[in-house]
Amino acid sequence: MTLSLFPLLLIIILVIMSMMSPGSRMDMMLGTVYGLIPLTGLGFLVLTSTVTQDSIGDGYLRPDTGDGQTYAEADEGIFSLGLVENYTGTYSVFGRIKSREGTYRVMEVLKSPHIFFRDNPLMVLGLTVPMTLVFYATVVFFHLAPLNVAEFVAPAGTSVPDKIGFIQPGTRGRTWELPAIVGTFMWLYVPIYLNLLPLSFFHEWNLRTRRSVIGNLSENLRKLSSANDTGMTLLESIKVVADTSSGRMADELEAMHAKVNYGTSLKNTLREFNNRYHIPRLARTVKLIGEAQEASSQIQDVLSTAAQASENQDDIDRERKSRTRMQMVIIIMTYLTLLGVMALLKVKFLTVMGDLATQTAGGGAESAGDAPGGDLSSVNVDVLSVLFFHAVVLQALLSSLIAGYIREVSLMASLKFAVTLPTIALIVWYVVEWIS
Repeated sequence: MTLSLFPLLLIIILVIMSMMSPGSRMDMMLGTVYGLIPLTGLGFLVLTSTVTQDSIGDGYLRPDTGDGQTYAEADEGIFSLGLVENYTGTYSVFGRIKSREGTYRVMEVLKSPHIFFRDNPLMVLGLTVPMTLVFYATVVFFHLAPLNVAEFVAPAGTSVPDKIGFIQPGTRGRTWELPAIVGTFMWLYVPIYLNLLPLSFFHEWNLRTRRSVIGNLSENLRKLSSANDTGMTLLESIKVVADTSSGRMADELEAMHAKVNYGTSLKNTLREFNNRYHIPRLARTVKLIGEAQEASSQIQDVLSTAAQASENQDDIDRERKSRTRMQMVIIIMTYLTLLGVMALLKVKFLTVMGDLATQTAGGGAESAGDAPGGDLSSVNVDVLSVLFFHAVVLQALLSSLIAGYIREVSLMASLKFAVTLPTIALIVWYVVEWIS
């Protein structure tokens, strides 16, 4: 918390120094906002990553050496066409099969793009990044937002020359009531909403889908162990558990039973099931069962051990989430405190400074000498207001990264915070600008 508030304290000190001293401290404030705040946040993130334990492995199970009979799509990536690629070129019929397989997969994506993006969240950037570039080009071409520093810090309602306008450049001007907010929204917030919002949505959907499998994993392993202990084979036990359970795991067990009945080995079926969800915890359990079932169909002891290990992991995960939840709340509350203090400074401090600077400039040198603290005419309140706003926005993004990483040990988990906290900052600062 102290580390997060340090840039705020430094900004306040520099503002006071700019009032007390005739020299400018603007370069130091620029360095604090655009240099110290990002470096402090990134340094804390790196420090956190060095002491946070991540899950071991990527969750995928590869086929044994020489076992080339069956491959899951996850084994070779989303652009792999599967087993037919191993035979393409030997006979012309395999070339036709490959072509039709590719056509079929493309049509499946076009019919259900939301399912494709759910399974491959990062692929949504292939659509949103070009949209962002087109948006940037439109903003520049039609001069929809401030294009330089002078336009960013221009007083509200000031008309700026339109040098890039679509019709008769240079003969008209652009006027923004709140140029700093308009510019920041166009150059930063719109790309965040275009890219991070859909990416966050599909990532959370993907995570929810994958975790639905392990939600009742311990219970299903106990059921498998009990059924196997009665003398049933492992395949028969899978069928019984699938019939007596509900949810995604029951559907997967039913699919595994059907695949084995159609000739796929149980080990490959288990591997393909695991690779669809690629969760490290699930991979360890599936690999243990796959290796054990090759020796015998009566593996109730192995299943009981796996169930106990899964229950222990559930307890560990619950405890970790309970601890990290408090840390995440502290980070978010610290940021909201910082945002409130900066908003208060903007309303009660910068506004008064602006009035004093106007009076000092209007009264001439005599008024400047009588002003407490020195000459305020050199204080650019509009620049300070922009710096305050950008400081809270940058701190929002960095707090989002830290909170999400601490919560899930993944930067992708920070996406929902990276959309929410900057939006709160935007709304608060918009209200503050209208109040002041």
